[in-house]
Amino acid sequence: MSRGSTWSSKGTRYLIDIWADSHISQLLEKTHKNADVLSKFSERMKEKGEKGITATDPEPNGPTDTPLTTCKEDSDTRPSCDEQNGESNGRLAIPGAQARKHLGRKRKAKDHQADGLQAYMAQQSKQLQDMYEAEQKRQAQENTVLENLLRAHQEAEERRFQAMQAQQEANRHMFTQLMATVANALSSGQSQHTTLASSNPLCSSSSSEFKPCQCLVHSSATQGPTAAYGHTR
Repeated sequence: MSRGSTWSSKGTRYLIDIWADSHISQLLEKTHKNADVLSKFSERMKEKGEKGITATDPEPNGPTDTPLTTCKEDSDTRPSCDEQNGESNGRLAIPGAQARKHLGRKRKAKDHQADGLQAYMAQQSKQLQDMYEAEQKRQAQENTVLENLLRAHQEAEERRFQAMQAQQEANRHMFTQLMATVANALSSGQSQHTTLASSNPLCSSSSSEFKPCQCLVHSSATQGPTAAYGHTR
């Protein structure tokens, strides 16, 4: 078969079978020149009834197998050429469109998931911020109430202390007045007794004994019964 010519389906299957042979695979891996491999391919193809592979074969003048004739030959076991072409066209066109649609849906789902995650994070952040602000407000209210209680207690203590000081000052003033009154009474009584003793000759300081009865009698005799009664009392 020359260059540029097409292969029939049978020839293609034979070629694939030969290519899959382990001996041919080893030759392809180890041989640096392709002449031996081509000769093996030609021998195998001739055994199958096909024309061998040569690089110098002239181009065929007769008609060659085309995809249309191949479809007609295999019409008993395979669908028609139009159906095959339609299926192949559909297989070539639809997977790409489906892949694009799948990628589009996948991208949309990923974007939707990212948007949902961002919305969830924003909602959680807002809830945390609201909780923090509520806690700060509650703590400020508690501090205000505590300060008011402490201020009221301090003012009550100050008023009680001032009242206590005022009571102590009043008690001290009353005691001072009482002591002054007692001292005045004692001093006035002593001065009056001294005056009476100095004015009565019977109660002079020259006598060795103090005779209060004589003084009282003398006083009652000179001043009358009322004065004597007053001194007795």
